[in-house]
Amino acid sequence: MNGIHVIRDAKSTAFLPRSSLIGWRWTWKDMPRTPLEVSMGGRPAAVLICKNPKIKMETAVKDNRARFRIKVNVTAMLAEMLQPVSEEVLRNKAARQIEKEIRSTFKQGVDSQADIFQLGAVLHRRSPDVWKAINRDGKLPLSPDTLQSIDVTVNVISSGRKIMEDRAK
Repeated sequence: MNGIHVIRDAKSTAFLPRSSLIGWRWTWKDMPRTPLEVSMGGRPAAVLICKNPKIKMETAVKDNRARFRIKVNVTAMLAEMLQPVSEEVLRNKAARQIEKEIRSTFKQGVDSQADIFQLGAVLHRRSPDVWKAINRDGKLPLSPDTLQSIDVTVNVISSGRKIMEDRAK
C-alpha cells in the first residue's frame, strides 16, 4: 500500500501517502500487532510490540462546532531494550509517541479536508440532529481544534522485568 485516496462524489479529492498515515493504526479495533520504537535523546531506547488497542471516541458540541476526544488504551510487550529506561518512563514515552502519531495523521486529514478517523460518522450515529445542523455537503467541517484531546494509556505486560531492572542499573 502506497497510501490512500480520499474519494468524494466518485472523484479522488486527495492522496495521502502511507508515511502520513502512521497514526491511523491506533484507531483500528482489529489491529493484530504493530511495533513502536520509543526514543530517548534522539536515539532508539526500546521497541514495543503493541496489540489490541481499545478506542473510545467522545463527542462534544459547543457553539455549533463538534469537538472530539480520542481515548486509546493499548497493550504492549517489550521486544527490545536498547537503552536503560524504567518501565514508567517507557510507558509515558510510548503514550506520547502514540499521541503524536495520531495528531500528525489528523493534521494531514485536516489539510486535505479528509475525515481520516471517521469522526463525522461517530457524530452522525450519536447525535443525528447535531450532525444535520453542522454538516456541510454531508461532511464534517474539520479544523485543527476539532480534535480536542487524545488520551493514551500504554499497559506494558511481560515486560522482561529482569531485563528492564538489569538495564536500568
